[in-house]
Amino acid sequence: MMKDPFYVPIFFFQSAEHLSLSNIYPPALANYKKAIETNTSDSSQLYLERMHSKYGLALVHEGLFEEAIIPFENVLKVSPNDRFSLNNIVYCHYCLGRVEKALEEYEHIIKK
Repeated sequence: MMKDPFYVPIFFFQSAEHLSLSNIYPPALANYKKAIETNTSDSSQLYLERMHSKYGLALVHEGLFEEAIIPFENVLKVSPNDRFSLNNIVYCHYCLGRVEKALEEYEHIIKK
């Protein structure tokens, strides 16, 4: 029996990718969130990291910096030295006015 394509995480992820590339972020955010929620345990680690990274980046583009930190931290749980996520966490803290926290995180990146 074949799964309905609207409940397959890759469908949501690919449609979110397309919407993000077209700078249509609110529906892209909804699709990234659905892709993460409907994700199965058989997905590859790289796919999961990419999904969380793209979701966080779409949140950054919408100016939702506080919420964007969470997906980037999820990537760091799996891949602690992911420079993309570390850099975006620093950027989010800076945009939220947490300059001291951003500076601490940035120094942490430099030491790695």
